[in-house]
Amino acid sequence: MPVNKHKKYRLNAIKLLTETVRYKNSDLYYKAMVKLFERFIATAMQWERYKKSKYYNPSDRPRNVATPQGIIGNGLPTLLARDLIVRMKRYMSGFCHGKNNRMLSEHIMTHITHLLIKYEGEVVCISADGSNHDGHQHIRLMELVDFKFFDLLHEQHWLENALRAYPTSDLSSIIHNCNIIYKERTAKLTVNWKQLKTVSHFKIEGTVLSGSATKTTLGNTLRVYLYWSYLCKCCGLTYNDLYDSEVTTAHTYDVFILVSGDDVVLFCCKQHSDLLHRTYTILFSQDKAKKKFGLGQCVEKLTINPWYDIDFCSKVSYLDAKSRLIITRSPAKAIFQSNYHVYCSELGFMPSILHSYYVSECIRHELPGSLSKAYTFMRSYGYSQDPRFESYWVKAVKRGKVSNVLQLTDDDYYAD
Repeated sequence: MPVNKHKKYRLNAIKLLTETVRYKNSDLYYKAMVKLFERFIATAMQWERYKKSKYYNPSDRPRNVATPQGIIGNGLPTLLARDLIVRMKRYMSGFCHGKNNRMLSEHIMTHITHLLIKYEGEVVCISADGSNHDGHQHIRLMELVDFKFFDLLHEQHWLENALRAYPTSDLSSIIHNCNIIYKERTAKLTVNWKQLKTVSHFKIEGTVLSGSATKTTLGNTLRVYLYWSYLCKCCGLTYNDLYDSEVTTAHTYDVFILVSGDDVVLFCCKQHSDLLHRTYTILFSQDKAKKKFGLGQCVEKLTINPWYDIDFCSKVSYLDAKSRLIITRSPAKAIFQSNYHVYCSELGFMPSILHSYYVSECIRHELPGSLSKAYTFMRSYGYSQDPRFESYWVKAVKRGKVSNVLQLTDDDYYAD
């Protein structure tokens, strides 16, 4: 049975920390699996059900998922980048990656309350519908944003401090190897075309690969935040920046920018939204064929909704009976496409029926509403009697992710 992704990262990180590993050009490359019609988004049973539903709309552009190969590429640099993302959220109020729905709701309310008071509730949210985001990243912008960011960290000896707790054999070699990954200008890509039964090799610039240690979640968030803060600056509007500056200004900015990867949403008053929309047509292309237009980013359209109707990271939001902001996953996507649960890291060792059970439990705890809970209750009914569950059942009980009773609350009825 193949070693799962997280275990492989851990083993490679240990090897880098305990052995002297010299970097070679052949050590790092990316391997891509093409997902024909997004076929691998669900189990076989879910896929057949998905095809029969009104939500069946397979992609006309098969996408790929790239994963780094070799000890250098998928070991220590990725683990260190995760630690860096946690630290970034402490300093940037617009960096919200990894927040659960409740935390995200509280975070938004904390930072837009002054706007709601100032404009007496006449506040909107602006969502950007990007297209081919990762393929539209200009190498010069990566150098200006990503590379400059890591140069600044290097000046502050960030890697030395991050590695101080580990028994490293050759600290200078590790720092050298990580810096090469963080400032990788040209990526080597190997694509396995399953339908054609062929393998292709590419060298690419200016394209973000899904397995990159820093250019996806971290790099995309930094670049997208800077794109939209630049838009605000061009409009003469103030915006949220670092927590320290927000404390001194007592949250008096005109626009609150919230970013996670390539997803972005802006909160502002209606008058400012008109100005932002006009400026957006100058700085962003509305056609992905125009890669040299404005900032080189393609945003096909902006959606302007009331502040509580947020289109962000496949979420659904609304105000409950007590006027509280409720954010939840998109029910249609969660039910028909979800393949996530709290034990995804153990997929390499988990029976498919157990995986399906945990997916349903995850949906049950994250989606309000009697219909969604009834769906997941029926889907998982009887799973707990399977003998293969025994070793995992104890873990699930400890985490509070098990429920044999269909319990509905007032919030569920309101969500309906």
